[in-house]
Formats: sequence, C-alpha cells, structure tokens
Amino acid sequence: MDYRRKTRIVAVIAAIVVFLPFSLRAKELEIEDFINSGLKNNYDIRIAAENLRAAKGRKSEAFGSFFPNLSASYSQNYVERPMDMEFEMPLPGPGGIIYEKVAIPMGRKDSYQAQLSLNLPLFTGGALSGAYKLASELYKIEEEKYRSIELNIVSGIKKSFYGYILASEIKEIIKFQN
Repeated sequence: MDYRRKTRIVAVIAAIVVFLPFSLRAKELEIEDFINSGLKNNYDIRIAAENLRAAKGRKSEAFGSFFPNLSASYSQNYVERPMDMEFEMPLPGPGGIIYEKVAIPMGRKDSYQAQLSLNLPLFTGGALSGAYKLASELYKIEEEKYRSIELNIVSGIKKSFYGYILASEIKEIIKFQN
C-alpha cells in the first residue's frame, strides 16, 4: 500500500472513532421513534395485550365468585282473550237431568311473575380459592408473554437499526477507499 492510501484509511478510522459517539447519540433519538412505532403497530403485541386484558378479566371474575350472587327477574304475560274451559254440567230439572253448557275462564288477561334470589356458596371444597389462584397465575403468565414479545420486538428493531448503520458506515469506508 502506498502512503496516500494508508493516510486515507487512518483518517477514515479516526473520523469514525471521533464522530461515532455523536452519530450514535443522534441515532438513539431516532431509534426511540422506531421502537415506539414498532410497538404501536405490531400485531403480535396487540394480540398479547388483548390476551393480557382477557386474563385480567378472568382474574376479576374468579375474585367475584367469593361474593354473594344476587339475581332478579320479572315477566309479564298479556293474553287478549283468556281461554275458557267448556263442559256440559248435569243439572236436575223437572223432567230429569238437563245438561247445560258451562264455560269457566282459565287464567286472567294479565299475569305477572317476579323472582329474586341470593346465592352464597358456603362450602366449595377449595374450588373458589383454587380458581382464583389459577386465574392469578395465568395472568402472571400472560404478563410475561407480553413482556417477552415486547423485548423481542425491541431487540429486532435495534438489530435492524444498528445493522443498517454498520452497513452504511462500511459502504462509506469502501467508497472512500476506492
């Protein structure tokens, strides 16, 4: 190698060593934008967030099973014309038995029904506490899955970002050498 070429290589390496920290600091601000965008738009993280939300709901539901359950219902039935039960009734008459048609209404036009029930499990053999513990553990698992997916996404973004910077720096060095 001639003297000029060695001088160029040393100058490029010196420039990289001197200016790389400044360029990396400037790039860190940009990489945060990439990370935020990647976390916001990634479908895997959205699915993990929904799974986490569902697990939290199951945990709340399991906790709610410790409390009394109150349910109420009301119904109204309206019939325009109630049914009649018709039959012939034997009545004693002057010449023997006379059969007379009799109609008895069955039910009323309006009928109402209201019901209120309160249920409290007194003994479940540990089923309620077991269900709550299981729901709590499943929630923790979903939290860790979410965290794992988030870290994998951030890691992939950083690898791609710094790989691009490295490739562009190598390209500049090769371009400068030629």
